[in-house]
Amino acid sequence: MYKIILLPHNQLIITRGQATLLDILVANQVPIGHSCAGDAVCGWCKVRVVSGLETCTPPTGDEQYLRRTRKMADDERLACQIWVESDMTISTDYW
Repeated sequence: MYKIILLPHNQLIITRGQATLLDILVANQVPIGHSCAGDAVCGWCKVRVVSGLETCTPPTGDEQYLRRTRKMADDERLACQIWVESDMTISTDYW
């Protein structure tokens, strides 16, 4: 079981993983932008990984392209491209 902490409200989600961060957030009714069905096209599911970045799955080629074109910071990732495999703390601009 993994713990995902959502800042700034310190909301805790306990998950078995085996899914993308986007899928876990949606399943737990956390408001997260998305319109491309997790295909790394829209970029709306961008989150800041406050802790646990080093254990995130590596960015896919599609995510790397979007990160470059959108000038995303090193600690920003697309929730649709992260497979949850460890504890993490995340935040985003619209929570």
